[in-house]
Amino acid sequence: MKIITNILILFGSFFILSACSSDDDGSPDIPGEHNGSVSFQVSGEVEGEYSGIADFRAFEMSGIHTWDITMLDQDPITFSVSFTQVGNEPIDRPETGTYELGINPGNQLDDIYMASFEYYVDGPFQSDSYTVGIGDTTGELEITSSSDERIEGNFSFTAVRLDDEGNLGETISVTDGEFSAVPRQ
Repeated sequence: MKIITNILILFGSFFILSACSSDDDGSPDIPGEHNGSVSFQVSGEVEGEYSGIADFRAFEMSGIHTWDITMLDQDPITFSVSFTQVGNEPIDRPETGTYELGINPGNQLDDIYMASFEYYVDGPFQSDSYTVGIGDTTGELEITSSSDERIEGNFSFTAVRLDDEGNLGETISVTDGEFSAVPRQ
């Protein structure tokens, strides 16, 4: 369980460092008009219909390569969804196809994406994090169109929140996910 907790902390750190700017209001750093979009439904411990923006990018930090699709809303930020691959080598943009969601053990498996849903309670740094691939949670990411300018697809998953001691907590189901992501600026 300690390894999984460490992976989740690393995963969360990448997301926070990549998705937020140093603006005083905590808003995401997405300048100008944004043409990416996402919509989905959540049921379980968290309930609701959500929509927002979606973008993607590849980056390298301290020798660790990451490729991610990030989805969130703004003003105020209430959620984020992230699909991520991490590895020791550069990672290519995904081709069309269906990808498993789960815990990628760090050996850059091309068909597995780590996935999480963050539900922000009181601002961008206080959230409940739900992760796919722990316990009986599963999911799929379907890429229906993939180019350097736009990636489109669908997703659904179940995810679990770990309590402060690392024990399995409540679950959520994310359904009817549709997105059209553009390159992060």
